[in-house]
Amino acid sequence: MRVYPSGNALATEQFIREALKYCDGKPTFIVDNAPWLKQALEDLGLPYNAEPFRR
Repeated sequence: MRVYPSGNALATEQFIREALKYCDGKPTFIVDNAPWLKQALEDLGLPYNAEPFRR
């Protein structure tokens, strides 16, 4: 699996596609409010829950 240092929807989609190879079924992702994460998951038709980032 390759990790990308940039935060954009295209790199995120590629990362998610790779991660899905290790999942059973269609997982629900938990993401912060980064717009590229939401966009990538929506483009791939995957469910997600958006939660604010907490430290």
